[in-house]
Amino acid sequence: MTAVVASNAAFAALLADGSVISWGHEDCGGDSSSVASQLYDIVHIAGSFSNFAAIRSDGVVISWGQYIFRGPTRLYAISKFVGTGRGFLCVHENSSITAWPCRDF
Repeated sequence: MTAVVASNAAFAALLADGSVISWGHEDCGGDSSSVASQLYDIVHIAGSFSNFAAIRSDGVVISWGQYIFRGPTRLYAISKFVGTGRGFLCVHENSSITAWPCRDF
């Protein structure tokens, strides 16, 4: 494992081969079966209150859990990726920031 993140009632782990596993309450992202075919070559993963988001090496953003976000579909040159209670934040290598909510708040 290279990273483990949590939501309110689930966990997701980024494995050394770039795949992701999740477990816990399915409404909080514990069931990633609906996006499992997309969870390869993952380089960043983050959790929020009731969902997870992962970023692949090609920049594609994948999310699963209770609230699917309305955020970017691709992100590049990422230095940090974190989740908050209600959203996600990405810091790029040039210090710019991309942030989005899990749903409209």
